Amino acid sequence: MTEHTSSRSRKPLILGVSLGFFFVALIAVAVAYAVHYSARALPNVTVAGQSVSGMTRDEIVSMVDERAAGMKVNLKVEGHSTELALADMGMTVDSQGSAEQALAPNKSILERFAVHHDVPAAVTVDDVKLRDLSNKVASSLGTPVVDASVHPAEDQESFVATSSQAGRGVAYEELRSALGEAARTLRGGDLELTASNLSPVVDDHTAQGIAESANKLAQIPVEISDGEDVI
Repeated sequence: MTEHTSSRSRKPLILGVSLGFFFVALIAVAVAYAVHYSARALPNVTVAGQSVSGMTRDEIVSMVDERAAGMKVNLKVEGHSTELALADMGMTVDSQGSAEQALAPNKSILERFAVHHDVPAAVTVDDVKLRDLSNKVASSLGTPVVDASVHPAEDQESFVATSSQAGRGVAYEELRSALGEAARTLRGGDLELTASNLSPVVDDHTAQGIAESANKLAQIPVEISDGEDVI
């Protein structure tokens, strides 16, 4: 065997060894990557638009809490401005839930190599507080919407209905959607909404029907007995 022939025969061996080293190195890098991000947010993951890549759960929680605490929305409706914190909007940001969503792909090794995107902040809504805000916005415009209602009469023996009133304000679902989006993105600043003429949810006819039904029930005699005496 000549020197030239020997050199040619070694080339496949050298190539095979080189490829072997390459794949071993590649696997080692992949394993190191997977282990490093097992308890940290993956690359390209953001929460409410802010990168959390490489952050631990506690670090994500701290970041979300800090942004939520400092967030202010300046709600503008027909020239009237109201500065609102999350609590004023009836919104609560769940920093633990936000961190859980950001780290959810880490549960699967294969998912750790996928491309990830923005995770919105986890938000819960207190509709009672938000409706109070909706009423305040309407009041600032001059004529709030008033639903008809039913309450006991002065004699406490019957029920009467109060009248409804059409008004002007921001539709509740529109307000809820806009403020919810601001909370999920933790994006403060100016938020301008358009007011419109609104009708009451409970009108006079509905309230009057409820009052009449309640009065009919109130007229039904009721007897309470202990088995011997009737009260």
